[in-house]
Amino acid sequence: MSDEMISQEEIDALLSGGASSDPPAEEAAAGDASPADDVGITDLERDALGEIGNISMGGAATTLSVLLGRKVSITTPTVSVSNLRTLKEKYPLPFLVVEVGYSIGIEGNNVLCIQARDAAIIADLMMGNDGSNPDPELSEIHMSAVSESMNQMMGAVATSLSSMFNKKVDITPPVVTLVDFGTEEVVSKLLDKVDPIIQASFRMEVDGLIDSEIMQLLPLDVARDMIDALMNQSADVDNEEEAVVAAAAPPPPPAVAPAPAAPSAPAAAAAPANYGYGA
Repeated sequence: MSDEMISQEEIDALLSGGASSDPPAEEAAAGDASPADDVGITDLERDALGEIGNISMGGAATTLSVLLGRKVSITTPTVSVSNLRTLKEKYPLPFLVVEVGYSIGIEGNNVLCIQARDAAIIADLMMGNDGSNPDPELSEIHMSAVSESMNQMMGAVATSLSSMFNKKVDITPPVVTLVDFGTEEVVSKLLDKVDPIIQASFRMEVDGLIDSEIMQLLPLDVARDMIDALMNQSADVDNEEEAVVAAAAPPPPPAVAPAPAAPSAPAAAAAPANYGYGA
């Protein structure tokens, strides 16, 4: 496990929201539901989600690069178990929240979160400017521009998932909302009352203009469905490769029939009888 991986103790701390054993009365009164302490993901599941995020967001980065006319890179994610309250405390910032539902191939939804200042740069580039002096206020026309980029990015993610899982995956049109994590409920009707959640954090760079963190949030059941799809696809590929190898193998040599037994030697010819002729 790398330094970025979290231990089970840290997972437990996240799931409990970092609360002490004797939470303040205000918290107890608030009735915040804490996820079960034993809910987590294994290292294998974490690696699988990292691979899924790496490939799918790689496709999204390529799409965004074409749209913006700038080099875009998105790193391999750091995957962890979190909850909505922890996100509010850790990221008290305005975010552009992109809500995506899956319509074919996967049951469920996910949420992509981009910091509002980064969304403003993307909108500025989409509108033909150089992104160096974006309007910090995302007007309706800016939201429309950035919504189009998010729509195409998430379409690329669905295409990548289709290739990985060897089945059609499609999404509903993304719903884009500006949310201040510091003052508002985090998200969203798609993640309403869903705890814990899987948080995949990526570093996104856009050609000297953006060097920031974006997040993908998945309900735990959706994340596990994706892991199963990836694992089943890997097993199918292994079986297909074994079948191909078996089909390409030369046929075994025909069995050699045993040589027939040699006929027994004929008895020695009897000496001719002597009937008294000759000496």
